[in-house]
Amino acid sequence: LASSWDGTLRLYDADKNEMRHMFQPNDPQLDASFSVDDSKGFAGGIEGELRMFDFKTGSSTVLGQHSEPIKCVEYCDASGLVITGSWDRSLKLWDPRAHDPLSGS
Repeated sequence: LASSWDGTLRLYDADKNEMRHMFQPNDPQLDASFSVDDSKGFAGGIEGELRMFDFKTGSSTVLGQHSEPIKCVEYCDASGLVITGSWDRSLKLWDPRAHDPLSGS
């Protein structure tokens, strides 16, 4: 899963050396992470939006927003939560099932 300054998020099959999906959220994506079962990806970028990408359907959903660019996205297997860090100097926890942040600091 590759995030890019060109405004794309690309999913590659490393074994076959080929691109499987390309999503175009249209703003530079600064970081990305896989879900526990690798069926979804999460990415954050310059516009401060956290997006969830479904690799099976090719759809994307905005889960939430920071007030500044998101610089770090991590998926926690143990809790099923997505953790984002932003240039707004906050960390947020997101539940992809609820589409709302659980907490921020």
